[in-house]
Amino acid sequence: MNKYNDEQVHRLVYESAEKMIEQYNMLETCEHIVLGLSGGADSVCLLLILKEYISRKKLGITLHAIHVNHGIRGEEAERDEAFSRELCRRLEVDFVCEHVDIPSMAKNLKQTEEEAGRNARYAIFERAAKTFAHARIAVAHHMNDQAETVLMNLLRGSSLKGMCGILPVRGQIIRPLLGVSRKDIEHYLADVGQEYVMDQTNTNLEYTRNRIREEVLPYLSEHVNPQAVKRVAELAESMQEVENYLSHQIQEAFKKYVVENPEEQFAEREALLNKNLFLEQDSVIVKGVIRKALGKLAGAEKDIYKNHVEEVYGLFERQVHKSISLPYKLSARQCYDGIWIGHAGEEDCPRKRMIESEWEIEIQGILEGLEPGVPVRIPVEHMIYMGKDGMVYISHVVLEMQDNVDFSLNNDYTKVFDYDRMKGNLIFRFRRDGDRMMVTADGQTRKLKKELIDRKIPREIRSQILLLASDSEVYWAVGVRRSEDCLIDSASKSILRVTLE
Repeated sequence: MNKYNDEQVHRLVYESAEKMIEQYNMLETCEHIVLGLSGGADSVCLLLILKEYISRKKLGITLHAIHVNHGIRGEEAERDEAFSRELCRRLEVDFVCEHVDIPSMAKNLKQTEEEAGRNARYAIFERAAKTFAHARIAVAHHMNDQAETVLMNLLRGSSLKGMCGILPVRGQIIRPLLGVSRKDIEHYLADVGQEYVMDQTNTNLEYTRNRIREEVLPYLSEHVNPQAVKRVAELAESMQEVENYLSHQIQEAFKKYVVENPEEQFAEREALLNKNLFLEQDSVIVKGVIRKALGKLAGAEKDIYKNHVEEVYGLFERQVHKSISLPYKLSARQCYDGIWIGHAGEEDCPRKRMIESEWEIEIQGILEGLEPGVPVRIPVEHMIYMGKDGMVYISHVVLEMQDNVDFSLNNDYTKVFDYDRMKGNLIFRFRRDGDRMMVTADGQTRKLKKELIDRKIPREIRSQILLLASDSEVYWAVGVRRSEDCLIDSASKSILRVTLE
């Protein structure tokens, strides 16, 4: 039973929306409101409240209701459209219905129908808003939606920003009902005698949000705190204040410590986080800068979670050349200047070429004077491409000079060479322009790049193929092929055995 009488409920809902609108200046300079109208209780309540607010305040604002038929629920969807159309006719509100084939869209974009539907709705709202001067987009998120969002973000492993939940204002989008509970919305509609339609998919427990709505929040309200929804929503409001302060500090640090697109012709591909960021700033600011950099490079923050930020943060304390893979085909790598972040598939990026060219292990000095049968283990600590095994972490390379060779030990991780025929200064490194490899016994060579292309090795991992080379001559492209040069024969006296582990 409602603890308020009808008049109190009406006043409570209206005044809450009024406070939200004025606290956040939602309708300042506004001349048109594009309102998402599904026909459900939330959007119907929002329509009535905004119409009343405009009338009371004598504002010259025109309401435009947009209904999106997703083409999913058959007769039920047709019912919702007809209901919304009739409601707007009775209220003398401009009404537009858009039909979208969400199942096909979801399949083509490889999204869930829920995600595709949400994206389509906002795209339609934004397109409609562009046809009017000084327009806002009003959507009917309420206090329960806020609590659901905060809990869902919390359980997914969100950052502080995720704890802010749904913002009252984001760009031209406004949410006047964010301070009103779902229960009070229903009581308000009962008070004014306004019907609404029910979407049965909202109770489908296959969706995480619906399970939180139908099971988690009711349990918390019944067994922990009757004000559970309100308390979680209040947490979001407090977190928004903290986030606003931190955002300013992070933005200042970002401008000071981050070099975006060091080479202008590669705009929006990379960023370098100066190592002084880690040395001079508190960890919360450092992690905020990392998240901001990842978001800018990815173009979205949807699948960037706390663990990704922590992994990048951890690179500051690790050895140079450590690298990690991230969402949106991004990678982060420790270099001498700090942390480089860019798109993993863009091997033409000058910053990436510079970082890879920095990494090398010179072994010539180690081999000179090495006694036969005495293996030497050299740290590598790098992720490399290993053919059919994919990306593999290599901790060490083992070098051993031998008088005789056991070919049974030869495999993808172990190769033997006639050391007396190897020329120049031997090093382990990654690709460089001009690399060549002997591909026939009579001495013909070809560019390593051509070899990799012919073997259909993905472009995005070619820069992570480890090479044993001397100058531009490659003796072993690990995981790809061994050169035809320096093969062992009956005349070989000094045999170099190289093993990766």
